[in-house]
Amino acid sequence: MGCNLVKWNQKRLGKKYNRKGLLEQVFKNDEHTVNFWEGGDGDTVLIIHGFGADGQMTWNKTIQDLVKDYHIIVPDLLWFGKSFSTAKPNLDSQVYAMLDLLSNRKVDHCKLVGVSYGGFVSLGITQKAPELVSKMCIVDSPGMTYNVDLLDSLCVKVGVNEVQDIFVVKNPSEVKRLFNLASVKNRRIPKGILNDTYALYFDQHHEQLYQLLETLPSEQKRFLQNPDIKFPPTTIIWGSDDQIFPLSEGEKLAKALDAELKVVPKAGHAPNLDNFKQFQKYLREFLSD
Repeated sequence: MGCNLVKWNQKRLGKKYNRKGLLEQVFKNDEHTVNFWEGGDGDTVLIIHGFGADGQMTWNKTIQDLVKDYHIIVPDLLWFGKSFSTAKPNLDSQVYAMLDLLSNRKVDHCKLVGVSYGGFVSLGITQKAPELVSKMCIVDSPGMTYNVDLLDSLCVKVGVNEVQDIFVVKNPSEVKRLFNLASVKNRRIPKGILNDTYALYFDQHHEQLYQLLETLPSEQKRFLQNPDIKFPPTTIIWGSDDQIFPLSEGEKLAKALDAELKVVPKAGHAPNLDNFKQFQKYLREFLSD
């Protein structure tokens, strides 16, 4: 590994997870290869990341906390981390990959937690297999109530032509831009760390990631055309200062799903990273009810 600190940290975390009973595994079928972490005893919680790195990097602290009391499964979504597929890059492929993974792990009942794009996947799982999901927690993900016109304003703010240019990271400087956009903190990240982070987490599957974002608006309309979807008990957790999806979008989604909205202060689009203590308090309260 030489002096690649990002790889070193990933390996260090893996050893730490192993000591806590969390094992990295791979599920394969005819289409999908899904990398995931699994461990712990109790109710099953499927924890889904968003458009960023992978499950481990997104949910590190949450994983280490919840494994003490729950059976957790933390996958890398298709075309993120170590997961990939021959399927068409769209939301349905993500949803069916997660359902196949749960079936493989013999899970017939679970609680869902999804942040950002992972929230869309969580809603899709609930639509396809409502009997599977007992509870759902959506984190900073506007789902089917999102005003897509706001994406144009976001592109103007960031100085790009289309939303794919924000979330499909194509060089180390864009890693920093994405991290700062998602956080309330302006993170000072050394150039070497940015280079290593890009190489490890972002330098792959750009074409498929573009297609995932390109097809998302039409998939959002599908939810709106199906008003009879029965959602499980749901809570919405939102960062108070989300620059990507403003709090008003969380309020709309909570109303549509008849869900409680919990606002994490001093937090942006990734409240589990900006204000972990308050975020985890809200999440644990919901999971334990």
